[in-house]
Amino acid sequence: MNRIYIVDISHSILDYELKMKEIREFISNYLHSSMDLFDVAVSEAIMNSVEQAMRLGITGGATRVKLRCFNHRMLARVKGLGPGFEGNDRIKEIRENRERYLKKTLFEESGRGLLIMEAATDYLLYNSYGNDVILIKKKHRSVVGGENT
Repeated sequence: MNRIYIVDISHSILDYELKMKEIREFISNYLHSSMDLFDVAVSEAIMNSVEQAMRLGITGGATRVKLRCFNHRMLARVKGLGPGFEGNDRIKEIRENRERYLKKTLFEESGRGLLIMEAATDYLLYNSYGNDVILIKKKHRSVVGGENT
């Protein structure tokens, strides 16, 4: 099954909440029981983009979210309009020493979302500007009655 869902989220919390309902439904319908943390990871990526745009006073435009199901995987791409950040450097830091990163960010206002995103995905990568992220989750296939689902 190859399905695509694309949505633009304006830089407001209300629009984020409304569109997240649709996004969660799309994820749930495809990933079923393995969706819980991936759903949260996608939500974190979107909220980071929306909050940054609001904090910087970026008006007009939107955060674009693309979800695509293919080859027993779900790909989420979240592209914001802000200047971005060193996302891949922080992901590398998490992978090298998760405990140290957690201690560093535990009481900070930001940073824990990346921990969730890294833990809940099978693949996570930012573009070089840090304003476009790809998250991939493999669909866990179960065998029911001798058939893969």
